[in-house]
Amino acid sequence: MKYFLLGQALLIIIFGFSYYISRCFFSRKAVDKKKKKIILSTAGIGIFLIFVLLLVFDNIYYRSGDIAKKALEGNDKVRVEKAGNVYFFDGQKEDKAIIFYPGGKVDYLAYAPLMMKLAEGGYDCFLIEMPFQLAIFNKNAAASVIKKYDYDHWFIAGHSLGGIAASAFAAENSDIFDGIIMLASYSTIEIPDDLVYCSIYGSNDGCLDKDVYDNLRLLWPREHLEVVINGGNHSQFGDYGLQKGDNEASVSADEQLTMTLMAIVSCFEYD
Repeated sequence: MKYFLLGQALLIIIFGFSYYISRCFFSRKAVDKKKKKIILSTAGIGIFLIFVLLLVFDNIYYRSGDIAKKALEGNDKVRVEKAGNVYFFDGQKEDKAIIFYPGGKVDYLAYAPLMMKLAEGGYDCFLIEMPFQLAIFNKNAAASVIKKYDYDHWFIAGHSLGGIAASAFAAENSDIFDGIIMLASYSTIEIPDDLVYCSIYGSNDGCLDKDVYDNLRLLWPREHLEVVINGGNHSQFGDYGLQKGDNEASVSADEQLTMTLMAIVSCFEYD
């Protein structure tokens, strides 16, 4: 969440600076050449600093590991292909697919192992890259996937901040989706009762704010499923190392992903 706030702060700075420059140049008061030169110089320096800040911000994130890179190669059961900002994991399913939004400031490729497990189970998966590694900046990203592919049943999922964005998009397009799958996340808006809501998190999670999570239960629809992975943490839903503030898991990453797969399949069946 802190990275989202930093992103918002950067946007406020950009818009504020742009407004100041426009006010200087388009105000009714005349601006002499010397003052205009100072304004232009300040604007140039400001634009450069903003560009540097955006570049630095874009490069501060958790990188995916070797297990994720291996998963992107596919195997005998799963074909993996990339189109634009989307990786498609072909699980040979013709009627059901899941679209995944990555966690905040986490390399989206870190979720390739989970996508691979789902695809090996027969489910087609779409893993989407987000601007600045923040799904909240493109919560409608799933729309382009849905427009391109045809499935009878669509599910959308997300980890942490990605889940917040995914649930927001699904709530606004409940006629498209069968359900929402939240990994260590929570919805900040009310979910329509025609959607199945599945919440999955680890008992050792040190990043998920359980007070906020519990307070927002009132936004859940009537049909919901909650699964707690015993020994799982926040970070092991992806392959990117231990996230700051998280607790060590008492199960291996592969065990947590296997239990996550079983929980997600339960969500499908619950639907």
